[in-house]
Amino acid sequence: MCGIAGIIDLSGRPVDREVLARMTGALAHRGPDGDGFHLDQAGAQGPSCGLGHRRLSIIDLRPSVRHPLANEDGTVWAMVNGEFYGFKEQRAELEGKGHKFATDCDSEILVHLYEEEGPAAVKKLKGMFALALWDGRARRLLLARDRLGQKPLYWTQIRDRILFASEIKALFADPAMERRLNLSGLANYLRFLYLPGQESMVDGVRRLPPGHLALIDQEGVRGERYWRLPPQAGEPGQAVRGEKRAAEELERLLSQAVELRLVSDAPLGAFLSGGLDSSLICALMTKLLAGSGQKARTYTVRFSEASFDESAKAAKVAKALGTEHTEVEVEPDVLSLIEDLIYFLDEPMADSSAIPTYWLCQATRRHVTVALSGDGGDELLAGYRRYVGRRMAERYNGLPGPLKRMIRAGAGLLPSSAAYEGRSLSKKLKKFLDQARQVELFPNTSRIDFLGPRELAGLLTPEAAAKAGPDPVEARFKACPFSDPVARMGWVDLLTYLPDDILVKVDRMSMAHALEVRSPFLDHQVVEFLAQVPVGLKLKGLTAKHLLKKVAGRYLDKEIIHQPKQGFEVPLAAWFRNELKGVIRQALSRPELERTGLLKPGSSAELVNRHLSGREDRAQVLWGLLVLELWMKRFKVGAG
Repeated sequence: MCGIAGIIDLSGRPVDREVLARMTGALAHRGPDGDGFHLDQAGAQGPSCGLGHRRLSIIDLRPSVRHPLANEDGTVWAMVNGEFYGFKEQRAELEGKGHKFATDCDSEILVHLYEEEGPAAVKKLKGMFALALWDGRARRLLLARDRLGQKPLYWTQIRDRILFASEIKALFADPAMERRLNLSGLANYLRFLYLPGQESMVDGVRRLPPGHLALIDQEGVRGERYWRLPPQAGEPGQAVRGEKRAAEELERLLSQAVELRLVSDAPLGAFLSGGLDSSLICALMTKLLAGSGQKARTYTVRFSEASFDESAKAAKVAKALGTEHTEVEVEPDVLSLIEDLIYFLDEPMADSSAIPTYWLCQATRRHVTVALSGDGGDELLAGYRRYVGRRMAERYNGLPGPLKRMIRAGAGLLPSSAAYEGRSLSKKLKKFLDQARQVELFPNTSRIDFLGPRELAGLLTPEAAAKAGPDPVEARFKACPFSDPVARMGWVDLLTYLPDDILVKVDRMSMAHALEVRSPFLDHQVVEFLAQVPVGLKLKGLTAKHLLKKVAGRYLDKEIIHQPKQGFEVPLAAWFRNELKGVIRQALSRPELERTGLLKPGSSAELVNRHLSGREDRAQVLWGLLVLELWMKRFKVGAG
C-alpha cells in the first residue's frame, strides 16, 4: 500500500511544493519507506501539476525505486496506492511491444499501458488501486479507483486548483482548505453509522466512486464509469446453471485469486478468525505455498472476554491446516485507543469492529507486511445473518396474526443481559421481530437503519435536519433491477456497505500500521462470476453461503464449515457503562452540543440515559455520536 496526493492548477500557476510536501507528509503512516515527487510547472502551456507519493515497499524493495514512475521519455508520470496482480504477464507483453522498464515494480506497467491504450488502460488493470497519472503532452491528469473500491481517493476544488489524496487529512494540509461538516450527509451518517455514496463528511470533498475514472484538464473534471457489475442471475440467459458446475468454477477462480495475491517481495501471511471465509482463504493459501515448500503464516487476536473471542476456533483451523500460527492476546484498553482511532479513521465511520481490526493489524504487522483476508465473502455469497433473517421474516409474516402477537408479547417479557446485549436471546429475538416488521412495512428494501426517521428527527436540531440530503441507499434499492429480496440486499450492499464501510475500515486500520491487506474474494473475476450465480445457490433455504460451503468441503472439516457465524465484535455496550461512561457524557454534554448546534441536548441526554440505565442497548448509535464529536474536535471541523 501507499499514499498518494497531488495538485493540478488549471490556471497554469506553479504548484506550491511546500503544500504538496505537507499533503504527502500527512500520509506517512501509509508509506513509511520513502517519498517521491514530480512537478510539471506549465507556465503558459496549460495546467500545471504536482504529484506526491509515500511508499510502502512490497514489490521491488530497492530504496532507489521511487514513485512517481515515468515512461522512457519522461512525458508520462504515474503513482499508485495498491497492487496490480498478474503484472508480470502484462509487463512481458509490453516489453514485446518495445517498452523499456526501469524497475521490477508492478506499478510501472501503468505508464506503458497508458502509452498503448490511453485512459482505457484502466480497464486492463487487475487489482486494488487508486492511481494518478499525469500526461505532460496532453496536460491532463487521470485519476482512477479500482472496481470494488478497495483503495480510497478523495478530491476537492479550491478555485482554479484541484487537490486529490488518499485521505482527507492530506487535503487539510492546504491552508486554503475550508473545514466544514457536510450537513447534507449528516442524517445519512446517523442512519447507517457510515456515509454511503460520493460525498464525504467534509463539505466540498468528494470520493471518486469505485469503478470510475476522472480526467482533469483545462476544461475541468470529467468522470466516467469504466466497470459495472454484470447482469445478475435471474435475468434471462445470464444465470450460471447447476450447483456442481458453479462450485467447480468458484473453486478455480478463488484459488487463482489467492495465488495472484501471494506475489510479494515482503513477508506475507493471512488473517485467520476461524470463520468460513478466512479459513477457506488460508486453506487455499496453504495448498498453494506447499507446492513451493513454504509454510503459511496465520494471525489472530485473543481477547480476555470469552464471549467475543474467536482464537480457539482459529487455533483449531490452524492446527488442521498445519500453518505457522501466531496468536496475540489483547487486553482491550479502548480509552487509550480512541485518539489514534479517530485520527486514522480520517472521517466519521462508526463500525465498532474497526477497534478489533486495529488491534489485529497492529499485531500482524509485527511479523509481516502483507496479509490476506476473507473480506467480501458475506456480500457476495449471502453470508450475513440479516439475509437469513430476511427469509425467516418472510416465513414469520406468513403466520396468523394472533400467533404473531403472542410471540411479540413473549419477547417483551424476556430479560435483557446488561453486559452482552448483542448475544442475549431477548436481544436476538427483538431484533428479528423488528426486522420482520420492517419487511412488512418496506418489502422492497429490507434495510436496517440504526436510527429511524422519527428518532432521527427527534435527535437533530431543526437547522441540521433542514439540510439533510437524499438517502443514497434508498436510491440504490429503487434502481435495483432484481426482484428477489436477498439478491436486492446483496446488490445494494456491494455498492454501498462494502465500499463505504467494510473496505474503509480495513483500509484505514491496516494503513495505520503500514500493513497491506489483500482480499481474494474481491478479485473482479470472482465478483463477476458470483454476480451470475442464482441467489438460491448462495442462500439455500436458511443455509447461508451454501455454494461456498460446497467448495470448502474439499479443504475443511464439517465442524468448521457449519459452525455458527460470529461477527468481529467488541463489548461496546458494557464499555459505555464503564470505561467510556465519562467520555460519552462529556462528548454529548449540553455545552459541547450547543457549540456545534447539530444535536438536541435533551434528546441526546435521554439516549445516553436509556443506555446507561440498561433499559435499551444503544451502544452502536452512541459510538457513532462519539466518533462524530471527537472527529470534529480532532480535525477542527466546523458545523457549517
